[in-house]
Amino acid sequence: VGILDDRPIGAIEIVPKNEFYDFEAKYTDGMAEHIFPARLEPSLYAKAQQVGLAAHRTLGCKGYSRVDLLVNPDGDCYVLEVNTLPGMTALSLLPEIAAKGAGLTFEALVVRIIESATLSTKVQRKPLDLKKYLRPLGRIALGLTAVTIAGLILFVAYRTLNSATFFRIKTIDVSSSKRLTREEILAISGVEPGRDLARLNLKRMGEQLSQNPWVETVHIRRYFPDALSIDITEREPVAVINMGFIYYLDQKGNVFKVLNQGDRLDYPVITGFSEEDLNKSPLATKEALKTTCELLAILRDKGAFILADVSEIHYDKGFGFTMFTASGALPVKIGSNDFVAKIERFARIYRDLMAQQPTLQYIDLDYIDKIIVKKS
Repeated sequence: VGILDDRPIGAIEIVPKNEFYDFEAKYTDGMAEHIFPARLEPSLYAKAQQVGLAAHRTLGCKGYSRVDLLVNPDGDCYVLEVNTLPGMTALSLLPEIAAKGAGLTFEALVVRIIESATLSTKVQRKPLDLKKYLRPLGRIALGLTAVTIAGLILFVAYRTLNSATFFRIKTIDVSSSKRLTREEILAISGVEPGRDLARLNLKRMGEQLSQNPWVETVHIRRYFPDALSIDITEREPVAVINMGFIYYLDQKGNVFKVLNQGDRLDYPVITGFSEEDLNKSPLATKEALKTTCELLAILRDKGAFILADVSEIHYDKGFGFTMFTASGALPVKIGSNDFVAKIERFARIYRDLMAQQPTLQYIDLDYIDKIIVKKS
């Protein structure tokens, strides 16, 4: 039963979806059905509202409340609870009763509750002794004046110290880099000679520099009284990877930069990966990219068949890696593991096979102890 302005505004019936009206039924949307008005005979409906109002008044409640009743088949009404601070959420009962029983929106209900709030107290007037209050007030005023003066002195001192620069930067050491100039590094970090060394936010400077795709690590150090050092490690591309856009791939398997006009293209091309793979299966895709870099490193360091002989490396989740030769784009299947042994075995016959290249369809290295050569 909803009570507003000390009068009943309607009664709502609760039918839980489960056997009991438990915590889940009460606070989970859809777990209980609210039926308004409650399915009672008109006389019993009026009686329930009067019982709710009587409980509200008996407990000295003012303004509004929600009275929970249990009505048995004989028409007896039992008060379970008088909620003096009922819920006001989307699943709460009082706003629903107010909307359906009194035509009040949620905002209108809140206004009515605020307007009906009263505070009743009895005040017994006593003769006012002004001296009793003036003496403490005088002491308080004197104390406040002293505190105000002290605060002004401290504020002036703080502003003076804050505007003073004791550690002006004279020297900024920047590590040498291939991709970024000293001027670009200083501009990105936002530092210049003359700035206060003590007030620099080194963490923010490092974060700004790390946003540049070429920057892998940043170390910034203060050397009082007047020196600052910025040490940057740059990423080094080992391949370009086609994922819809063309990116650089570094030696750790990180896809780190979209190629722009003027960027070098003389790297092996990696295909078979997509941005969707990185989003849906980031761990598996990152592991496959690391394996790609391992294969590139082996080709760079091992045998007669070297990285310069490879124009493209294609990855397939089911079959592993396939290399395409720079001359003739001959497919060379190598699988997903044991790259060193396979490449060393292949290097022994590579030159002989290349002499027959026009007649070859593909080469399959993905075996433990043999090489399959498929001729056209």
